[in-house]
Amino acid sequence: MDDVYQPPQSDLTGDDNEIIGEYGSIEKAIVGDYELNFNDVLNEAWCLTKGVKWKLFCAFFLLIIISINVLIGLVTVVTTMDGHVSVVVAVIASIIFTGLLYPMWTGIMVMGIDHSVGKNISFTYIFKYIDKLIPVVVAGFFMSILTQLGYFLLLLPGIYLFISYMFALPLVCEKDLSPWQALETSRKAIHHNWFSFAGIIFAMGLITMLSGVLLFGIGLIWTIPMTILVIGIMYRNMFGVEPE
Repeated sequence: MDDVYQPPQSDLTGDDNEIIGEYGSIEKAIVGDYELNFNDVLNEAWCLTKGVKWKLFCAFFLLIIISINVLIGLVTVVTTMDGHVSVVVAVIASIIFTGLLYPMWTGIMVMGIDHSVGKNISFTYIFKYIDKLIPVVVAGFFMSILTQLGYFLLLLPGIYLFISYMFALPLVCEKDLSPWQALETSRKAIHHNWFSFAGIIFAMGLITMLSGVLLFGIGLIWTIPMTILVIGIMYRNMFGVEPE
């Protein structure tokens, strides 16, 4: 019987399964056979923003607008209910909101991944994985539950899992893994260089925050696309990118 807790083994030989470029693979990633240099990742991400920053920024902005409007609508519906009905509706509303958010955010992450290997991208990527709604939501649900449990039991496990599950959603869509395979593949791959990943994410978070505060939000036009590309470059270096 196959062990469902093991990351999948894929056959990377042959034209149909050829990975774009000289990048990584699932097999290499889970044993830590990949490059992750702080300066190289940030420098390449900055260079790659040229010509696509508005596509990436508009996709992210559209995600925020859609999320806010859906959330307002769901809250309005819930607040009109009374008693136990409102609790049931609130749970259903949160599931609906999550179901919309995860696939759209995954699409934005894949925008960065695809652009890192020279593919053409557009802001409509946020709707690209609606057809994978169920596996993406299941992966997101387990990711959220396990991370929150880690925070509840002890802060450090929660932080560890938050970083470790970073690539679970794009692995579901870009590599067509099952939700649990994606979670375990992401965790095992990132585990080898966890502190490097955490440092890069912290640095981009700090840069984004400062650009928003000090430059009255104008700097976000550059830092948000750069952050998306940083994620894309790291994913590419670890797992490679499948052809269309």
